Amino acid sequence: MYYQGDQLQHWGIFGMKWGIRRFRNRDGTLTDAGKKRYNKPSSKSMTDDELRSSINRMKSELEYSRLEKEIKRNSPIGRAVSAGKSAVKTILHHTGRLASTVANNTIVPFSNSFSRELGAGLGKGLTGNSGGGGGGDGKQKKK
Repeated sequence: MYYQGDQLQHWGIFGMKWGIRRFRNRDGTLTDAGKKRYNKPSSKSMTDDELRSSINRMKSELEYSRLEKEIKRNSPIGRAVSAGKSAVKTILHHTGRLASTVANNTIVPFSNSFSRELGAGLGKGLTGNSGGGGGGDGKQKKK
């Protein structure tokens, strides 16, 4: 995808041809990939052995991903990445606090005084005795 201003552009899926569907045929039936994707057997239509096998597979996958994360976290590289990640978090936290302090001490007072001056200037133009409503000081220019 590519963003440009308020436009979103993308070029589809790599290798796909225009008008060709990934999961449906022209008549609306599912392709082989569509059958694989959408025709998952429900637990009610499975036998006990199939259901048990499916549950064991899901548990094994969960256990594997948990162990893989734990190994990465406890390895020397994982510890180094974790230390770097916490260092970056600390730096960003302190930088954000510093930026907030600077903004509150400099930018906010400046913007408040600027808006007061701007409001006062607008008020003069709207309620001044210029006669013509032009916001001038009431003096006419010589021609």
